[in-house]
Amino acid sequence: MQSTMTNSSTKKAWLEYAARIGYSSRAVIYLCIGGLALLSVWGGSNGKTTDSKGAISFLSDSPFGLYLVLILGLGLVCYSVWRISQSLLDVDQHGSEVKGMAIRTGLFISALTHGALAVYCFKIVGVVTSSGSSSGAGGKKETLGSLMNLPYGQWIAVAIGAVVVGFGISQLVKAYKETYKKHIDFPGDHKILDGVSKAGLTARAVIFMVIGVSAVYAGLQVDASEMLSFSEVWNKAGQTGYSTVAVTLLAMGLFLFGVYSGIEARYRKVKV
Repeated sequence: MQSTMTNSSTKKAWLEYAARIGYSSRAVIYLCIGGLALLSVWGGSNGKTTDSKGAISFLSDSPFGLYLVLILGLGLVCYSVWRISQSLLDVDQHGSEVKGMAIRTGLFISALTHGALAVYCFKIVGVVTSSGSSSGAGGKKETLGSLMNLPYGQWIAVAIGAVVVGFGISQLVKAYKETYKKHIDFPGDHKILDGVSKAGLTARAVIFMVIGVSAVYAGLQVDASEMLSFSEVWNKAGQTGYSTVAVTLLAMGLFLFGVYSGIEARYRKVKV
């Protein structure tokens, strides 16, 4: 009995470490994305900014950059482990109903995407050798194009886009129903938590919904080039008449999502 309790306690401790390290890594990435976006807007580059891989590359060019990227890669592995536990083990108790399974599917996809970012980090530092495959926006479009060549691939692409849109909508719901509070034991002023969380989640939701809609359109047109990447969303925003205001608000929102991730790293309730 005591041995079983000890093993359970050890499992919970490791999972909690993985979650907190993982959220910290996500915080670093979004703080970089938001910060670089703000610099790009006010530096006169018409709203052009970078994505997660660009933020990682930016870190690699800083002093001790390769060490920072290696640590970030390990942190992203931890985040993937945590996301898998949320999805497969249902540690947050989303359940097995349609809504719960949709959330858990999104968490599993998050595990895969952050795992891919971890591999990208390891490629930069030379821990993993590059296979020569495409990366970034071009790589995603090539992947989508290859998918469309499969039987029913067009509709699979549409479905993937719809899932991304659904994820964005879920982030808006999470922000304005304040469901994030049930997972965070925040000791400070909840007005601060609400302001940071709502701004951060909303900005990220907008980006994902635009990307998702573009993926649906690309599937319907059977043209992968119609799908927008993270950076291309920013470029489109920069071409509007309200580019400075719109992109500044989005950039600030993504920076605050980094702050929100930092809050989760410290105060997130981790259940096993």
